[in-house]
Amino acid sequence: MSHYVPTTYRTHTLGEIQSKGAELVDSEVTVAGFMEANRGKGAICFVDLRDGTGKTQVFLKQDNIGEEALDMVQRMTRESTLQFTGTVSQKRPPKTKEGEPTPPPAYEVVATSVNLIARAQAPLPLGVTDTVHVALDTRLDN
Repeated sequence: MSHYVPTTYRTHTLGEIQSKGAELVDSEVTVAGFMEANRGKGAICFVDLRDGTGKTQVFLKQDNIGEEALDMVQRMTRESTLQFTGTVSQKRPPKTKEGEPTPPPAYEVVATSVNLIARAQAPLPLGVTDTVHVALDTRLDN
């Protein structure tokens, strides 16, 4: 884990992970994007990562990336920019009721390393995914 990498590279966009995921399963990739959310405590964490092409879930396990790196990601502020290297894996399909169609497969990155590119200031002045409550006249003026 390194802090504030001066330049960053990615091998695939997040959109490519979803669209070409079947071809990429078990391949090592490097992705980068904005952290929309992170879930989990203890030895695992799930990060929702977004770039200009799409969204992908990144799965972090303490055994794979180390305690220090996992702790850094779990304390990271929303919209911070992170780079992950790991392998592409097909996510477990969601449970469906009998007779309902099975959704198309989704893919995630199982991280083996993480780099912090930029930490977002907290709190954000306006959350990217937050609902904004404004009056009609404000909407019409903007």
